[in-house]
Amino acid sequence: MSQGINSQFFAVKRNELPEIGLKRLKLYRPKKEEIHPDFFKAYQKISKLNTGILEDFYSLESLDIVMLHNDDVNEEAILFFNWALDLLAKFNKTYYDLLLKDPLLSELANFPIGLEIPSSTLYSISEDENNTLTEIAGLIVYYLNPKTGIVKRDYTLQFHPELFEEIQMFQRIDFETKTLFELTDGIQLLLSCLQAGFIETSKKS
Repeated sequence: MSQGINSQFFAVKRNELPEIGLKRLKLYRPKKEEIHPDFFKAYQKISKLNTGILEDFYSLESLDIVMLHNDDVNEEAILFFNWALDLLAKFNKTYYDLLLKDPLLSELANFPIGLEIPSSTLYSISEDENNTLTEIAGLIVYYLNPKTGIVKRDYTLQFHPELFEEIQMFQRIDFETKTLFELTDGIQLLLSCLQAGFIETSKKS
């Protein structure tokens, strides 16, 4: 974790160790004692949105994903950004109709309402869950239309090099005769994210 927003490592830092090879995804669990209370409260709010998170469709802990990167997005920066988006979302909800009347201000209405971290990785597949290597192995970006109450989501993933070889095989794979579980874990995760990203759900007040 960086020491405040002025740290040179606030947004992106060198990972503790280069992450190369097969990694098992684990659910991200923020440590309350290490996070600013306002950041933690805002994150708990977005994580409870319950809009059909990827984990509801697929057990992340059963996936072994090939990872290859040296840099790590800082957990504190994402939590800070989520807190800022939460404040902006409250403003947008209050002044939504007014914002839409101005072409420049209307862009604010399209901002995400928050970010969720679905998974982390460990130092190795077999080590204890507390030994986190990469806190942010992916992100969910939430968008809300205040008029309709509809929530949409986008997913981002870390670099998974095994996807490139598999994607080249797509034309040769007969998906009508294969189930999702017969594909590699990287492809399963990619397809699950694509499927989940198309789902629209209503935000509960």
